[in-house]
Amino acid sequence: MSYSHIVNKKELFRLPAAEDSVHPMKIIDLSLPIDDTLVETHDAKIDRITHAEGVEHFNWVVMSKQPNGQERFDKGERVATKEEIPDGEMLSLEIVHSSVHMGTHVDAPFHYGSKCEGKPAKQIMDVPLEWCYGPGVRLDFTHLKFPQFIGKKEVEEALAKINYKLKPMDIVLLYTGGDKLLGTDDYVNKYVGCTPDAIEYLLDQGVKMMGIDTIGLDRPCFLMFKEFLSTKDKSK
Repeated sequence: MSYSHIVNKKELFRLPAAEDSVHPMKIIDLSLPIDDTLVETHDAKIDRITHAEGVEHFNWVVMSKQPNGQERFDKGERVATKEEIPDGEMLSLEIVHSSVHMGTHVDAPFHYGSKCEGKPAKQIMDVPLEWCYGPGVRLDFTHLKFPQFIGKKEVEEALAKINYKLKPMDIVLLYTGGDKLLGTDDYVNKYVGCTPDAIEYLLDQGVKMMGIDTIGLDRPCFLMFKEFLSTKDKSK
């Protein structure tokens, strides 16, 4: 790396040279799309408006806010026609009707209950952004298959395999291969999730943020519900 150096009153300023302007870090997008064609717990609905349809949509938006505008629109009146607009096109648009538990997202403690550690649970706007950026470590659990799960023992083994000791504020990514089930019923019902002792172990190491390539961090809901109704054991 080369710099031009300017010394001014005992202060050293380093000005980046032209070649330093290229971003040195490759950014990899791990996110899943919000898609109304995929199997999800709560289906999404997306209204797609093309550029050509945008002219009509523009007319409707403008006129629907005017006195008797909807009635005038229904009778064929327009504030602008395709012939009056360059290329006969307006803005394209997607109107998304979706739950917040869709695609790649962050679950705040409030998602799981109103209280956490005896205090009001953090909602998503309460989660510090500093928790969302930091050193990451990927733990490989692709050898596990449903109905197997990730427990404390499996986490310890995965860490030993890569000879890594967790540090406070590490972001732990749990790699199960569950993303390959996307678009199938198994993505919702047959993935490898975590048990409470695995999460407790990570929290005890100072981990605040963790990610997983499945629809949820814990095991499939139907499995946990079935076990609870059978045992009434709240610890699981």
